[in-house]
Amino acid sequence: MNARHGPEGSSRELRTLEESVQPYPHVADGSQAYFCTKGARWCERRSLQQGSRSRRHICRCGNSAIDECPGTFRMTIQWPPQLIEAIARRRAAMLIGSGVSANSTNDAGRHPPTWGEFLARAYKELGHRRRYIEAALKRYSYLEACDYLKQEHDSGWSDIIRASFLTPQYKPCEIHKAIFDLDCRIIVSLNFDKIYDNYAISASENTIVIKNYYDDDVRQTVAGTDRYIIKPHGTVDSISKMIFTVDDYAKARIAHAPFYEMMTALLHTHTFVCVGCGLSDPDMRLIFEDYRYKYSESPHYIALPTPVSGPEAMLIKKTRGLNVIRYSPKENHKELTESLGVLSQLVLEKRNEIARFQSW
Repeated sequence: MNARHGPEGSSRELRTLEESVQPYPHVADGSQAYFCTKGARWCERRSLQQGSRSRRHICRCGNSAIDECPGTFRMTIQWPPQLIEAIARRRAAMLIGSGVSANSTNDAGRHPPTWGEFLARAYKELGHRRRYIEAALKRYSYLEACDYLKQEHDSGWSDIIRASFLTPQYKPCEIHKAIFDLDCRIIVSLNFDKIYDNYAISASENTIVIKNYYDDDVRQTVAGTDRYIIKPHGTVDSISKMIFTVDDYAKARIAHAPFYEMMTALLHTHTFVCVGCGLSDPDMRLIFEDYRYKYSESPHYIALPTPVSGPEAMLIKKTRGLNVIRYSPKENHKELTESLGVLSQLVLEKRNEIARFQSW
């Protein structure tokens, strides 16, 4: 397929999917950004053929329009301008959960478990039935279920954790790169594994600092200029210090109160965007509900797979102060990964604009 650029008659072939994709950051009112799988372009949709898989659209490449062409599409997230601005000015923190790690695989093709999957697996390995554990899992009371399972497994609990999060040697994937490319100064990782941590340290040439909830100098992350990965639960390296149960949380909030004060300070000074986090995650309740009802503010965001109804989104905003950004979960949440790539381009453009006008 040929395309016209500039004067009529000049043409070149569309780049293939293997080549770099030029994002189309600015979308006209009433339009949406789509990815054309045939033309390898981020496009602005103007019209679609109803009832057809081959849809008509107008592709864009930079500032040059090209011919209308048939192609298939994947819709991308429409990122709020205020979020783009916050990330560009490094006044945003990204909170990542087990859904991010779940994209990774090891050499055997095994994925890390989400928290719910880990607990279900740990329950199955008991080899006998406990109705109170089943009830806790059905209620998504993961902290409670974890307490029961830890008691049941006793000395074997550490082995189960290592077998799930450390021994398989999971490798980073595209979503880890997309998150790193946003260049947020602060990443808050709820994950026990170190998949993102190891990737970011390597990609940054060891310039990223890891801070656990129990570190004495954790408060410096608010005012410091370094880039940090904050671990509210600890890591699999120190299983005895991992926050994993109701008892662990209760003790940590007293013994490590400065850490939670620091998190409240970050919620005041930074815009949070939550990726790969379920609403049943205890930290999503403990951190965001507390902040929402104390200060009646809703400046933060969470990316959630559809379907999320309007009333559900309003309730999440009302009770947790989180604005819902919806995306399709198809193809292993591919739209989210691709949209994070678009977001990094939008952020880079905004940073260039800030530098050009010196509007620091």
